Amino acid sequence: CLAALIQKNIYNAKIILDIDDIDYGYTKSLANITKFIQSIFINKFDLITVHNKELLRKIQQDFNIDGKKLYLREQGVDLNIFKPKGSAKIKNNALQ
Repeated sequence: CLAALIQKNIYNAKIILDIDDIDYGYTKSLANITKFIQSIFINKFDLITVHNKELLRKIQQDFNIDGKKLYLREQGVDLNIFKPKGSAKIKNNALQ
Protein backbone atom coordinates (compact mmCIF):
# COMPACT_ATOMS: atom_id res chain seq x y z
CA CYS A 1 0.00 0.00 0.00
CA LEU A 2 2.71 2.48 0.99
CA ALA A 3 4.94 1.50 -1.94
CA ALA A 4 2.10 2.18 -4.37
CA LEU A 5 1.40 5.57 -2.80
CA ILE A 6 5.08 6.50 -3.11
CA GLN A 7 5.03 5.51 -6.80
CA LYS A 8 1.94 7.65 -7.31
CA ASN A 9 3.61 10.68 -5.77
CA ILE A 10 7.00 10.29 -7.48
CA TYR A 11 5.90 9.12 -10.95
CA ASN A 12 2.29 10.28 -11.02
CA ALA A 13 1.37 6.62 -11.55
CA LYS A 14 -2.18 5.29 -11.43
CA ILE A 15 -2.57 2.83 -8.58
CA ILE A 16 -5.07 0.07 -7.86
CA LEU A 17 -6.08 -1.36 -4.50
CA ASP A 18 -7.36 -4.94 -4.46
CA ILE A 19 -9.54 -5.64 -1.43
CA ASP A 20 -9.98 -9.30 -0.64
CA ASP A 21 -13.05 -10.65 1.12
CA ILE A 22 -10.84 -12.53 3.58
CA ASP A 23 -10.00 -9.15 5.13
CA TYR A 24 -13.64 -8.61 6.03
CA GLY A 25 -15.21 -11.90 6.95
CA TYR A 26 -13.12 -14.35 8.88
CA THR A 27 -11.93 -12.70 12.08
CA LYS A 28 -13.55 -9.61 13.51
CA SER A 29 -10.35 -8.23 15.05
CA LEU A 30 -8.42 -8.58 11.77
CA ALA A 31 -11.32 -7.05 9.86
CA ASN A 32 -11.39 -4.03 12.19
CA ILE A 33 -7.63 -3.47 11.90
CA THR A 34 -7.73 -3.83 8.12
CA LYS A 35 -10.69 -1.49 7.82
CA PHE A 36 -8.93 1.15 9.94
CA ILE A 37 -5.72 0.98 7.88
CA GLN A 38 -7.62 1.07 4.59
CA SER A 39 -9.71 4.03 5.74
CA ILE A 40 -6.52 6.11 5.93
CA PHE A 41 -5.40 5.40 2.36
CA ILE A 42 -8.39 4.17 0.33
CA ASN A 43 -9.32 7.52 -1.24
CA LYS A 44 -5.81 7.93 -2.65
CA PHE A 45 -6.21 4.96 -5.03
CA ASP A 46 -7.41 5.46 -8.59
CA LEU A 47 -9.27 2.14 -8.76
CA ILE A 48 -10.39 -0.38 -6.17
CA THR A 49 -11.08 -3.98 -7.14
CA VAL A 50 -13.21 -6.43 -5.18
CA HIS A 51 -14.12 -10.07 -5.75
CA ASN A 52 -17.84 -10.29 -5.10
CA LYS A 53 -20.96 -8.11 -5.16
CA GLU A 54 -21.49 -8.17 -1.40
CA LEU A 55 -17.95 -6.90 -0.76
CA LEU A 56 -18.42 -4.21 -3.41
CA ARG A 57 -21.55 -2.99 -1.60
CA LYS A 58 -19.80 -3.12 1.78
CA ILE A 59 -16.73 -1.19 0.60
CA GLN A 60 -18.91 1.43 -1.05
CA GLN A 61 -20.95 1.81 2.13
CA ASP A 62 -18.11 1.62 4.69
CA PHE A 63 -15.82 4.09 2.92
CA ASN A 64 -18.34 6.19 0.94
CA ILE A 65 -16.51 5.35 -2.31
CA ASP A 66 -17.83 6.55 -5.66
CA GLY A 67 -19.05 3.52 -7.62
CA LYS A 68 -16.98 4.66 -10.61
CA LYS A 69 -13.81 3.84 -8.65
CA LEU A 70 -14.97 0.31 -7.82
CA TYR A 71 -14.49 -2.64 -10.15
CA LEU A 72 -15.96 -6.10 -9.61
CA ARG A 73 -13.45 -8.76 -10.60
CA GLU A 74 -15.18 -12.00 -9.76
CA GLN A 75 -13.02 -14.99 -9.05
CA GLY A 76 -13.42 -18.40 -10.54
CA VAL A 77 -13.37 -19.97 -13.95
CA ASP A 78 -16.10 -19.74 -16.57
CA LEU A 79 -16.42 -23.41 -17.47
CA ASN A 80 -18.27 -22.50 -20.66
CA ILE A 81 -15.04 -20.93 -21.94
CA PHE A 82 -12.26 -22.85 -20.18
CA LYS A 83 -12.85 -26.57 -20.08
CA PRO A 84 -10.60 -29.54 -20.63
CA LYS A 85 -11.26 -31.82 -23.58
CA GLY A 86 -13.73 -34.53 -22.74
CA SER A 87 -15.09 -32.66 -19.72
CA ALA A 88 -18.75 -32.65 -18.75
CA LYS A 89 -21.06 -30.16 -20.41
CA ILE A 90 -22.22 -27.08 -18.54
CA LYS A 91 -25.91 -26.21 -18.48
CA ASN A 92 -27.43 -23.51 -16.24
CA ASN A 93 -24.11 -23.14 -14.37
CA ALA A 94 -24.15 -26.81 -13.35
CA LEU A 95 -22.10 -29.77 -14.57
CA GLN A 96 -24.10 -32.30 -16.55
